[in-house]
Amino acid sequence: MLATGNLLLVATTFFGALVSAAFIMAVVHVLQILHRIERTNAAMEAHLAILAIHRTKPESSSARTGSELTASRPV
Repeated sequence: MLATGNLLLVATTFFGALVSAAFIMAVVHVLQILHRIERTNAAMEAHLAILAIHRTKPESSSARTGSELTASRPV
């Protein structure tokens, strides 16, 4: 009877450790995804800022060709 009780205790402890490890791994995975999204957003903001700088930079309209004027026209 004592051996069965000890075996049950070991089994439940092992199962509890597995569940805890799986939960910790899931939390770490979610944090990694959120960090990747944050980095992507920061890169996109930097890219949009660069585009805004180029868009507002004054240029000579005579130096541009017709296709460039059409391509840079806001939609």
